[in-house]
Amino acid sequence: MEKKIYRLTKILDPLIQKNPNIYWKIFAKCLLHYEKILHKRGLPLQKYHSLIKQYVQLIANQISKPYKFFSHHRAIRHPIDHYELGKQLFYPLIDFSHSVVKGKEYLHIMEEILRAKENVIIFANHQTEADGFILHLLLDKEFSYLSKHITFIAGDRVLTDALAVPISLGLNLFSVYSKKYFHIYPQQKSKMIAHNKRTIFCISRHLKKGQQCIVIFPSGGRDRYNSQNRTLEIAPFDAKSIDLLYLLGKKSKLKTHFFPLALFTHNLLPPPESLQVQIGESRYVNESPVFLHFGERICMENFSLEKDNDNHAGGENDDRSRYIWHCVQQLYKQIALF
Repeated sequence: MEKKIYRLTKILDPLIQKNPNIYWKIFAKCLLHYEKILHKRGLPLQKYHSLIKQYVQLIANQISKPYKFFSHHRAIRHPIDHYELGKQLFYPLIDFSHSVVKGKEYLHIMEEILRAKENVIIFANHQTEADGFILHLLLDKEFSYLSKHITFIAGDRVLTDALAVPISLGLNLFSVYSKKYFHIYPQQKSKMIAHNKRTIFCISRHLKKGQQCIVIFPSGGRDRYNSQNRTLEIAPFDAKSIDLLYLLGKKSKLKTHFFPLALFTHNLLPPPESLQVQIGESRYVNESPVFLHFGERICMENFSLEKDNDNHAGGENDDRSRYIWHCVQQLYKQIALF
């Protein structure tokens, strides 16, 4: 008979009894898988017991008193270091020995651009809630200068889901509300629009200062499997998001450079098979390698599109958006060859 090994979930017992919130039920299931991974990797349970206990308390704080994100959020490092918390939580899930970062020559170029006080904007596909911390975990050691300058453009879920917020607090963020939520919460629509306008102004102001590295996931959501052929496809990019950053970069007094990034992180923390608008989605974690593939600088004005049968982003006439999606798609295809 298999020996019972699940002890971390005991941390949740008094909370579930006191307040049977949906978040505790979701996290309890996730924690079972997480602890299996710790045992498999021979990682110290005592260390992670303390870490999970701290994380659980932060979730409880978020449930009772939700944190309000401003348009620009700087990673909170004191008195609680949310950045280290996020890194330590996701570290056991990554099989570093089989993970790969390709296109390092472009990462060196990005660091040179930042040292010259100019800006970098990275367009990437999006697969898990952990993508921000996965980037940091894979770049911090070799590309620490770039990593410390990264700010993510983050949407509703990572700003409002009680399980995500304690981790989101550890990242530099420009926060936005997605249009898909406007009709879900019509009473909040005007406030969301006003918040997004402030964020646009904030991004513009930072680009004018220079030395910014902004990572945006233009799909506005995570990649999912095609229901017909069961292939994991890059979600379409939002043309308006790409055009907005392009225009903000042009208005900046300092030059802005654009790069593509394809990532494969899906197995680490798969999203629900279908889009779930309501907060409170289930989580399932795995140990898995991850793959990042950075591409060469994107020419935002003079480019040509290859004719192929791939799905593409944006409208029929939106060539820039389609071209950037195509660049990421080509990088993504090569991940299978790593």
